[in-house]
Amino acid sequence: MIVNLIGLALIVFIVFWFWGASYSLRSSKEKETKPEITVTDSGYEPGNLVLKQGGMMPINIIRKTSKDCLNRLVIPSQSLDVELPVNKQVVVHFDTSEKGRFQFQCQMNMYKGFISVV
Repeated sequence: MIVNLIGLALIVFIVFWFWGASYSLRSSKEKETKPEITVTDSGYEPGNLVLKQGGMMPINIIRKTSKDCLNRLVIPSQSLDVELPVNKQVVVHFDTSEKGRFQFQCQMNMYKGFISVV
């Protein structure tokens, strides 16, 4: 009887270890995949944002610097020019229907970053 209970417990542990844990990790990664760009004194983080090809993708942008040059985000390929208030989240909708590498920059083109659509 005790051997059967230990065997059953071991089976439940093995099933959870191999299938249950990977499911919970996968679902937590899906929650973390919101694309976000943070604007700091040194520029844009990340400098290269990778997105999957599809439709319109919302990108959260948060400006954490008071540098005047970084008060706007320009994406020339999509004709986007967005004002970025300090410590406020702004959502930009980026069209990912085409694969490629698209530059985004400050209004004076001193700080640059890229959006790679794969």
